[in-house]
Formats: sequence, C-alpha cells, structure tokens
Amino acid sequence: MDEISYALVAAEVDREFADREADLRGLDNKGSGVLAFAGALAAFAPAQTFFLVRLGRLTAIAAAALAAYSLVPRDYPVLSPLALRKYLGEDPNITRIRILDTKIKAADEAAAVIRSKSKRLKRAIVVLSLAVVLVAAGAWHGTPTTKEHGNWPPTTASTPHQTTPAPTLNPSPPTTPTTP
Repeated sequence: MDEISYALVAAEVDREFADREADLRGLDNKGSGVLAFAGALAAFAPAQTFFLVRLGRLTAIAAAALAAYSLVPRDYPVLSPLALRKYLGEDPNITRIRILDTKIKAADEAAAVIRSKSKRLKRAIVVLSLAVVLVAAGAWHGTPTTKEHGNWPPTTASTPHQTTPAPTLNPSPPTTPTTP
C-alpha cells in the first residue's frame, strides 16, 4: 500500500466528514432560528380579525412545525470505537483500509441525512415567508385609513378644521347658572 496516497485520501475523508458535521450544526442553527421566528410571528401578529392575519398566523404555526421537524435528530453515522476492537491483531494495512472505507461510507450516509434535513428546512422557510406576507398584507389591509374612517386615529389636539373640542372620557356634568 502506498503510504502517500493513503495519507492523502485519509486526510480528505477526515476533512469531508468534519465539513458534514459543520453543515449539520449549521442546519440545526438555522432551523432553530426559523422555529423561533415562526413562533414569534404567530404569537405577536396583530390582533386583528381580518382573515389574512389569521391565515398568516396559522401558516406561521405550520412553519414552526416544519422547522421543528427539521430539528428532529436523525441517525447520523459515527465510527464506533468498540467496533474497532475486532481489528486488533489484523494486518495494519488491511485495518487502515477498512477504517477508511467505513469513514467514506459514513460520510456518504451523513450527506444523505444533511440533504434530507436541508429539504425540510427549505420547506419551513418557504412556508414562513408565506406567513410573513399574509400577516403583512392582512395588517396593511386591516389598518383603518383617513378616507374610510374620517379623522383616524383620533387625537385630542385641535386641528384647524375642527370647530368642537375632542370628546373626553369623563366629561364634567353641565353647570346651571345660579341667580342671586
């Protein structure tokens, strides 16, 4: 066995496996962010009865469920040290090649786990984007405008076109003039 080619292949496989682990951690971090944002959107969306806002909240809940599903642990391949015991006493070259083959297989299985997790996370992001659009459209559509509701929002400050003062919450009772 050529030591140089083995060292090159082994180093590349180790680097690839480390990259896959980093990808998996990154996907989990993104999934956590999507889950948190979807939960916040569902909880803090405007409290309007307009159907787009309600539909947006339900869509945000669906996005949160998809993001949570993307975080579900999967069988991620690892090299079991206990399984390596069976190679004690074997030819070192055969042992090194078998361990390398096991790492290559594990890296391929890890790639499949990452692809699956990535697809689920992409779906959650698409659904969350739809939820944001629905809530924003519902909040915009459900916001009263001056044309529809007159002087909206009501203010207590007088404006040049107002001839009467703005109503107060606790008006004082009318006073009757007293005669001496």
